[in-house]
Amino acid sequence: RQITGFMIPGDLVGLAYGDSYIYSAEAVTDIVACRFRRGSLLALMADHPELEHRLLSRAGNELAAAQAQMLLLGRKTARERVASFLLGLAGRLDLGQGEPMPLPMNRGDIADFLGL
Repeated sequence: RQITGFMIPGDLVGLAYGDSYIYSAEAVTDIVACRFRRGSLLALMADHPELEHRLLSRAGNELAAAQAQMLLLGRKTARERVASFLLGLAGRLDLGQGEPMPLPMNRGDIADFLGL
């Protein structure tokens, strides 16, 4: 199994333009999800260019994260991988100093994500 990422509240899943997805998503906590039909989303973006810009920006951020993950898997030690994961997750969660970080995923999930 290959885990390609962990989503946090506010993240978008499934912004592919094909008819099917090459991956699946599995929740490790209770979630609230909102589904958008592709045609409705495209129409909304046409009416609101700022939305299109924000979605494009998010897609670019996802690409950058995927590239960083490839570097992490290929060049870092196990200790560096875990440290990078924890620092990256803390940054995404925007935690204050000393604030505990929730880790709802299990060790196996983290290990699979980090290639350990």
